[in-house]
Amino acid sequence: TLMIFGVSLSMHSAYRSVAENRQESLRRSLWLGLAFAVAFVLGQGLNWLHMYREQTAFVQPTLFEFTFYLLTGLHAVHVLAGFVPLGVVIGRASQREYSSSRSDGVRFCVWYWHYLGAIWIVLLVVMLLSQ
Repeated sequence: TLMIFGVSLSMHSAYRSVAENRQESLRRSLWLGLAFAVAFVLGQGLNWLHMYREQTAFVQPTLFEFTFYLLTGLHAVHVLAGFVPLGVVIGRASQREYSSSRSDGVRFCVWYWHYLGAIWIVLLVVMLLSQ
């Protein structure tokens, strides 16, 4: 959860940087956001592995386990898919293609990552309330 929060903060910083034409800060924030996103995926993979090893009767999972893996798996797929536009934005930012008057790519990428952060919070609340 802290990693997803870090992605959102980094992406927000990237958007502020492009609005103020701070190119170096934009690139640094985008790379930091990517690092947080990679850390999130790796952390989730480790969580899944740990949970899988702890289950003695994985042959017939409970509805909660099935739902947990399904929802967190779908979220992970969307996080992985988000690496594509983030990579494109990082590449274009490295070539200084963004400015305060031309920042749609950064803006849409930021919205996508904020959306993923909001969905993650909803997933956590649903999972905590359904236990």
